[in-house]
Amino acid sequence: MVYPNADVTKADQAREIVAFADWWQTITGADPQPLVFDSRLTTYPILDELGARGIAWVTLRQRGKKQLERINALPAAAWAKVRIDRARRYRRPHFHDEIIHIKGIGYPIRQIAIRNIGREQPTLLITNDLATPAKQIFARYAERMLIDNELAYLIAGFHLDALSSALALNVDLDTTLDAAANTYRIFARQLARYQRAQPERLHRDFIDTGGPSPSTTSPSRSRPRPTPPSCSTPASPTSTCPSPGGTTAGCDSPSHPDEHRPKRQPDFLTGNRG
Repeated sequence: MVYPNADVTKADQAREIVAFADWWQTITGADPQPLVFDSRLTTYPILDELGARGIAWVTLRQRGKKQLERINALPAAAWAKVRIDRARRYRRPHFHDEIIHIKGIGYPIRQIAIRNIGREQPTLLITNDLATPAKQIFARYAERMLIDNELAYLIAGFHLDALSSALALNVDLDTTLDAAANTYRIFARQLARYQRAQPERLHRDFIDTGGPSPSTTSPSRSRPRPTPPSCSTPASPTSTCPSPGGTTAGCDSPSHPDEHRPKRQPDFLTGNRG
């Protein structure tokens, strides 16, 4: 992580990508190339501004009903089958590459429809890069998804989205995320068959588990059973004893003092959360 900003408001959200490009240009002397981001981050006018600035960008496009109907009606010959070099599934996606115009963007852009990647409907990538092969653009955007996945694992394992405090917290987010992720990775390396497990599974299988607590009545740790004070003896059903006010008053006691004793506690308790 090189650029965190936790103070983005809804009004400033669309231009945050421009703020990042300005920051990158300041520290490196050049604009980021290519700029890959989530489709909900900004708007089409901002994409137009980025293109006018000479920044190549790649993002997703919302799948409208008419767009899907048109793409799904394409003949099989309109789709190119390619192979992606990756270790996971869906290494043979189908691409449909075309040049389109979108309202709000003053120049032609490229739309790459992708199917056979485990989704019911085609995924739509849009970019102002008209030269790079579609295979490379798709592979580059897939790398961005790894970031989303990692954040999802940390949210599930460490509940990073559960900040309920009303106080402003000054937290080094980069350090927090790195420490959280690496803690689980180091832990996983020591577990057979869990070396590649994600934090969520490790938390569920090894951290967030219940079990019996030590016996509360073991001989080595047992405590004397408390006995309530008594002001009479079994031989005297009625007697006098000091009252809370300091005077004497009659008080009855049962013939068996054990009836005053508290009920025996269970030998152990279960259900404690780890």
